[in-house]
Amino acid sequence: LCIGGGLFHIISKPTGWAKKILIWSGEAYLSYSLGALAIAGFSVAVFVSTNEIVYPSVFYGPIGSDSVRSALASVHAGLGFLALVGHLWHAYRARAATRKVFYGTFFDFMAKNVTPITPA
Repeated sequence: LCIGGGLFHIISKPTGWAKKILIWSGEAYLSYSLGALAIAGFSVAVFVSTNEIVYPSVFYGPIGSDSVRSALASVHAGLGFLALVGHLWHAYRARAATRKVFYGTFFDFMAKNVTPITPA
């Protein structure tokens, strides 16, 4: 199913509403992907902590706070949060680039008087 969907999206063209609404840049694609990872991370965190069939208590401990299951859910939630922060950061940068507004970052501020060693 995933391979078929990937082939469909490679072969087909975007529809009119998608061309108007979505931003077509590498920064935006990265933002969309990180948003999907954030959704997956949060949903898996809930899934791990409540599903007894896929994550049996024989391997992951009982459902509760004193098992490996809670640590696994915490790791998934933490990684989902990091992906969400990355999604918001890259979405902000993609939107700013479409409006031709380029704000400096912390690293630009720290290196404002630095001359590059290698020629650009």
